[in-house]
Amino acid sequence: TPYDLQDSSGQLMPGIQHKMLAGLDPGDALDMMESLGVYGNWGSLRRFMGEFGYHPLVLGVIAGHINNYPPAPGDFSRWYKEEGRDLDLSEIDLSTRRAHILQYALAGLPSKLGKLLSRIAAFRYAVDYLAIATITPISDPKQLHSGLIELEDRGLLQWDRKLNRYDLHPV
Repeated sequence: TPYDLQDSSGQLMPGIQHKMLAGLDPGDALDMMESLGVYGNWGSLRRFMGEFGYHPLVLGVIAGHINNYPPAPGDFSRWYKEEGRDLDLSEIDLSTRRAHILQYALAGLPSKLGKLLSRIAAFRYAVDYLAIATITPISDPKQLHSGLIELEDRGLLQWDRKLNRYDLHPV
C-alpha cells in the first residue's frame, strides 16, 4: 500500500479501502505490450504472459528487456527463442516467479546504476531529481540521465514526469 494512503501508524487513511487486484485481462495485457513497442506471435506472447498472471508490473519489466534486446528490439518471438524461453517459470508459484523476473531485470545492471538504485530504495517515498543528483554515484550528468532512463526501461524505476519524481517499481 502506498505510504501516501497510510496514516502515521501505518493504517489506511479514512475513506481508503484495500482491494487486491488480479492481473490484467489477457486482451488488455496484449494491448499493453503492443503499446510498449513489443510485437511478434501474439499466441506465444499470450501464453508466456499467462505464466505471470498477466501482472502489469512484471509485464513492464519483460517489455523493457524485449525492447532492449540488441539483435531484434521489440521482437518478442526472436527474444523468446533466443533468451526468453530460459524464463520458463510455469512450475513455481507466482510470487517466486516475480522474484525471478526482478532478478532478471537486475542482471547485467552496471555497478553504478545498482548503487544508485539502492540509494533510491533507502527512501520510503518518491524522490525528486535534485535529491537523486545529490545522492548519485554517477558524476557525469549525461550518464546519470541515460542511467535513469535505463532503470526505467528495465522496469525498476518509475518516473513521474509531471512532478519530476522517481520511485522504485512496486514489483
